[in-house]
Amino acid sequence: MLYNDPRLINLLERPLKRCNIRTSILKNLSEIGKIKALIFCGSLTRVNNYQKALNRRPDFRVYDGDEDRFLEYPSMSGVLSIGANIAPGIWSNVTRASLGMLEEDRKKRDYLNQIWVMGKLLKDLRQIYNPNPVGIIKRSLVDLNIIGFHACTPVTQPFYEKDNILTEFILKHNID
Repeated sequence: MLYNDPRLINLLERPLKRCNIRTSILKNLSEIGKIKALIFCGSLTRVNNYQKALNRRPDFRVYDGDEDRFLEYPSMSGVLSIGANIAPGIWSNVTRASLGMLEEDRKKRDYLNQIWVMGKLLKDLRQIYNPNPVGIIKRSLVDLNIIGFHACTPVTQPFYEKDNILTEFILKHNID
């Protein structure tokens, strides 16, 4: 699996000439059968160019690496979501609906409204943990007794606020 995230490249002390995988290089890499997917963050124009370059590999998947964009414009393969750690069922339903995997549910009354409500809930959830995703989510998982310790990597700022809004949100909406 490949990962394209220009934001990470921009964090380097010494910037690189390019911050995205070049389309021609991706096309060459896609010829390697063991490479099956790309997690993509970046512009819609670039992902469209990538999709064109990958047309010889119908089994190659391009997963969205941006939850916000996926919720607005779902991709055809799925999403890499940090929020799925705290709302796996809701993320699963929204992702499966965007992939057309819930065909039997489409016939149910109020199906579209349910998906819309779940998407709105995920957007609200994202707004809560977006300032410090790893720290806030780990703190909530500790508060909910899902994990035992909220240690963070040296790059991630720990979350020290007294009231954890994310934990309150999870409990209020009965998210499991």
